[in-house]
Amino acid sequence: MMQFDLEGQPGIVQQVASHALQGWSLAKGWLLRPVAWMQFGLLVAACLPALIDTARRFVLSFAPPVLPLLARIFSPKALVAVRNALKDNDIGIPYPNLVVALKGGLPGISS
Repeated sequence: MMQFDLEGQPGIVQQVASHALQGWSLAKGWLLRPVAWMQFGLLVAACLPALIDTARRFVLSFAPPVLPLLARIFSPKALVAVRNALKDNDIGIPYPNLVVALKGGLPGISS
């Protein structure tokens, strides 16, 4: 490591340099130990599901306003695709007969 002559510097500079050197030695000791890397890996593994869940909830919060738009875009295409697939395989689509029968007279209309 580089050596600095801090004797002529103010006390605050000497104190900051001392703390920086102490932090560097602590970080170097941590970076060189496999146990510390295992702890870091466990920390990441513990936080990852929470981050994924948060991201999923954020994305799903936009689903209600977007779903009608997606339905409007994809429903006609899907209906045409199904209708064409049925027609290509000679499968008829049964349509119910729409019969409207009025029983009795309608109020306000005289016959």
